[in-house]
Amino acid sequence: MVHLFKDGRTVALERGKPAVAEPTAQRWGVLGPVLADGIVDSALVGLDGMTYLFSGGKYLRYSGADYSVADLGYPRGIAGVQP
Repeated sequence: MVHLFKDGRTVALERGKPAVAEPTAQRWGVLGPVLADGIVDSALVGLDGMTYLFSGGKYLRYSGADYSVADLGYPRGIAGVQP
């Protein structure tokens, strides 16, 4: 699955399913102040199976597949994160 982001909207592209654009905050659940405007700079699924959304100098992590609530302790700052 691929997620595309633009102008506060997102669309999930998945083989065999229709692509429907929706507000980023609606798709990604409770985003808090880090994504209050719905802007996502990038997103990825890490080798750990977690999904990460980046916006400005902060990021969110999701451990569940429904993306309804970010994990506790997030958002976090990107600065100083060790790969």
